[in-house]
Amino acid sequence: MPIDKTDVERFFNDYAEALSSHDANRIARHWGVPALVLGDQGAIAVNKPEEVVAFFAASMEQYADVAKARAGIRSAIALSASSIACEIEWEHLDQGGEVVGSEAGHYILSRDEDAVKIHVYTPKI
Repeated sequence: MPIDKTDVERFFNDYAEALSSHDANRIARHWGVPALVLGDQGAIAVNKPEEVVAFFAASMEQYADVAKARAGIRSAIALSASSIACEIEWEHLDQGGEVVGSEAGHYILSRDEDAVKIHVYTPKI
């Protein structure tokens, strides 16, 4: 089944809730494996869900002041019937709803066993 804009919106709303929960296991359920994280430091292949959990568990401290993540979809371009490339800008909000940070990235999503999941991520510079 093709991934459409509604799927992308639903996925990133759910992913934002997972990130806001600070629950590494919940976040990891949005990642398919194998996956690739591509950045200026090189490529990191992710072969097991446990690797995703470990990464997010280790990075939660830097988001301690973030009560809510909000995704802004800047673009979504179909690559095939079951994959789509997205540019996402994130806002990080504190308990009072004030923006305390932001970041952006490119994602390639693919339908994996009837669920949309991240298979490629690269931070936007």
